[in-house]
Parts: sequence; structure tokens; C-alpha cells
Amino acid sequence: MKINEGRVKQSAKNMISGFLYQTVTLILSFISRTVFINTLGTEYLGLNGIFTDVLSLLSMADLGFGTAMAYSFYKPLAEHDEDRIAALIHFYKKFIAIKTDDGRIKGKISFYCKVLHVSRQAFNKYLKTKDAPWKYQALADAMIDICSEDECNDTYGRIRMYQALQLKHPEAVHIPGERTVYRIMEELGLNHKPKRKPNGITKADKEARKSDDLIKRDFSAQKPLEKCITDMTEIKASDGKLYVSAIFDCYDLAVLGLAMDTNMKATLCEQTLDNAYKAYPMLRGAVLHSDRGTQYTSELYRKAINKYGILQSMNSAGGRCHDNARCESMWARFKEELLYGRYDTTTMTVEQLKTLIWRYFISYWNNRRICSANGGLPPMVKRQQYYASLQEAA
Repeated sequence: MKINEGRVKQSAKNMISGFLYQTVTLILSFISRTVFINTLGTEYLGLNGIFTDVLSLLSMADLGFGTAMAYSFYKPLAEHDEDRIAALIHFYKKFIAIKTDDGRIKGKISFYCKVLHVSRQAFNKYLKTKDAPWKYQALADAMIDICSEDECNDTYGRIRMYQALQLKHPEAVHIPGERTVYRIMEELGLNHKPKRKPNGITKADKEARKSDDLIKRDFSAQKPLEKCITDMTEIKASDGKLYVSAIFDCYDLAVLGLAMDTNMKATLCEQTLDNAYKAYPMLRGAVLHSDRGTQYTSELYRKAINKYGILQSMNSAGGRCHDNARCESMWARFKEELLYGRYDTTTMTVEQLKTLIWRYFISYWNNRRICSANGGLPPMVKRQQYYASLQEAA
């Protein structure tokens, strides 16, 4: 830190010294030439010398604009940020085109090209191509169509957008690399940046009997209904709070069971388990992982677990949230995609939220949402491919 501060101070001193030196030199030169002209006459030295110094002195008014333009390339060059470099060059070319009226004012072209460090050849090429159709227009239209298909698709980043394009493969549209997709999304203003982080709400019961951690942070599964994770989250409504409980399959992140209520008692978790087992009777024998909240250590929940023949797994001792990180990330995705910046839940009733959330998970999440962890496939599409492969093998 001290080394960096020392460099900054020395750089500042060098800049100030250089500026003062140039200023004094120009002023003295200006004065000396003025004296010589008044003493010896303009025929001896000519007016060219004094006018040159006047222009040199006035040129300092740009405060190093041309140098600043050159320095603006240092960071993107050091970081190999090709998109940033291309954007800067394009901006400078556009600036020159505006100042020279698309090259019609010939006298200014050389000046601006020199100041902005743009070659004449590059500027002339820009003038020829600036009104040409965008070669990625068809791809851009396909991206906009994907975003408009579902309400939450506007949260797609470059990876999921690239995977969505590969899955849909629009007709007569060439799909370039992921980096190019990102650049086009940036051009269209489609880039999404997460803004918030969720907070856990379940509280551990230190005296209750715990189950072993059978998952051990390995959230991968080789087949459906092998490993599952569960948790609950809280959403504020205009007439109270809504608690959402869900069970996710580690194989494809499908929502197997979902339940909502205005309290976070153990009955909510039991109802989630009942709904999951009704939809997927083959859940028997699966491992179901949760945190150490009082709901999951309760006698009521343990009886439901045993009734359905499910193996219970819990976070390790110490309340480590990373032991159930996959489920926490699911809630973060859900809130970022559906709620934050889209709905003000405090103006909605509990019943309105229930309908919205049910439609999101059961309809959109399971069947249409691109999931990067599934190789760009929605959960149910990946599940269908798995069972189809079993039938082919048989």
C-alpha cells in the first residue's frame, strides 16, 4: 500500500514539474520573440514564429486530452479486454465522424485522427460501413424474442442466453461464441446483474436430536430422486408474511414438492413432503437434506420422513450454511428472477403471492427455465431425456 502511495506522489510531482516547465518555457519564448519583433522588426523574424507560440500556448487548454485518450487504452490492453478496446476505438471514430460531418470537412480529419490516435484508413473504413446493416441483427432479434417469451427470461446472463439459443436454434440464425453473445447482449442492454443476497430464517434447536450429514456438500446426483434438498424462505406481503417451502432434486434441480403458509411451523415442511411424495412415489429411499432448523428436527417431521422411507440428512454441527448452499442459491435465484425489481410484494396479498410463486416454480422453473447446471436444459427436459435413455438401453 505504501509503495503504491509513493508511486502516486512521485507521478503527481513529475506531472506538475513537467507542466510548470512547459509553461515557463512557452512564456519566456513568447516574451523573447515579442521583444525581438518590437526591436528588430517583423521582417527579421517574421510573424510565423510568434503565431506558432500563440497556438502552442493555447493548445495547452486541452489539458492533455490527446494523452488521456492514449492512456485510456492502458487498462483494457493490460487486462486483454478486447471488447473494451473495440468500444473505445469505435467511440473515437464516431466522434471524428461527427466533428468532420462524416468526412466532408477534410481539413479537420487529420487533426482529430492525430489527437485521438486513429489512423485515416480505419476512419475511412468506418465511414464506409457505419450505415451498413448490423451483421448480428438476426441474432439480436432472436435474443429479444427469448427474453419476451417469459416474464423472468430478462434475467438471463450470457451463459443461459447462449444455452437458450442452442436449445431453440432459431431458423437462419448463426450462433457465434459465448463471448460474442455477451457483447451483443451488452449492445442491446440485456445484461443482468444480481443485486441482493438472501438471509436464512430457520433457527436451530441445539437440544433436539440431529441426523448425520449424508450429503457432505456433494450436491451432484447420477439419477433422479437419489438426492434431494429442502429449505424454506420468507416473503413479506401486505396482509402478513408468506413462508415458502420446497424440495429440489439434486439431479436436475426440479421442484418436487411445494407448500406455502402464513407460518413457518413443522406442518409446512410436512405438507411439502406430502406433496412431493404424492407427485413422485419413487421418492422412497432418497436422501433428503436440510439445515438444522427446529422444523426439520421436530418429531412431526421425523415421523413423515420415516413414513415415506426417506433418509434424513442435516447440516454438520455449527450451523454452516454452506452445507445446504445449493438450496440457498435456489432461493436467491427465485427472488432475483421473480420478485426483486419486478414486484413490490408489500402491496400484494398472500393469496396473490401464492398464485405467482406456484406458477413460477411448477410451470416456468420446471418446464421452461434454462438451467446452466443442466447444460442449458430445463429440469423436466433433462429428466425426460434420462428416462428416454433408459428405454433405449432396454
